Amino acid sequence: MGTEKISGAGIMKRCDGGQGLIPGGIAIFYSSVITYYAFMLRFIRPLLGLSLFIAQGALVFCEDVSAVSIARDEKVGEPAKNESSFTPVGGGIEVDLKQSILRVPIELVGKGNEKDPSRTLGLEFLVTIGKDKDYESMFSSESRGQHLHMALLMIGREPSKSESSIPASANLVLEIELGEDRRPAENWVFWSDSKPVKSLKWYFRGSQMVKVGKNNHYAADEALNLVAAMPSPTMVVGPGVAVGNPYNEEDVYLVPSLLPKTPIGTKGWLWIRGK
Repeated sequence: MGTEKISGAGIMKRCDGGQGLIPGGIAIFYSSVITYYAFMLRFIRPLLGLSLFIAQGALVFCEDVSAVSIARDEKVGEPAKNESSFTPVGGGIEVDLKQSILRVPIELVGKGNEKDPSRTLGLEFLVTIGKDKDYESMFSSESRGQHLHMALLMIGREPSKSESSIPASANLVLEIELGEDRRPAENWVFWSDSKPVKSLKWYFRGSQMVKVGKNNHYAADEALNLVAAMPSPTMVVGPGVAVGNPYNEEDVYLVPSLLPKTPIGTKGWLWIRGK
């Protein structure tokens, strides 16, 4: 099993010059794609050189083009007022390069055992990919792990190489938006000992690459692990604190919260930004 991670240090450059924002964002997106395939195909040195060339070209373009006024009174972490500021990166994920924030389409699939609320159901995921493991997750998404990884690189985040010492560039803030309800992601979970989760650290780990047959695959897509509820080497994003395994009754792990009065199947967004 390979353990290398996709990294985008030095590739992300935000364009502040209005008209250069969209073409600059497109150029940066393609540089991220080339970076990804550099690791997938092992042509690391030449392809990373091409990726950096494209990103630098985007930055020069942004500096040379005449600026168009863009509203600057939007607070980071709040929904952008100008929907056109979002750039699609694949799998339904959209990034706002100006605010360094992204959003992932999600659907509420679990709130615990509603027929028997006294039964504790442990969570393996906060957000799983597809519906095959929705019984172990609070939310599902059709987005893939590699799409989320690239989107996080685009807003300037870097995957952590260590689980014990997480750099600031990997720290994240997660929020769930369903209808008019938008709250921190940790508000949707409780500890299995019934204590509320007052705060929970989230970070960008970046999944491993694994060998499947003759090809390398992004492990998160194989494990359907978009955002983990317990630490795992296959997660793209997950908790930066010790969380127990829900299959071990002696551990303290995360369980769904029954507090939000939101129907199963409600669609919304997972918002992610740097902390």
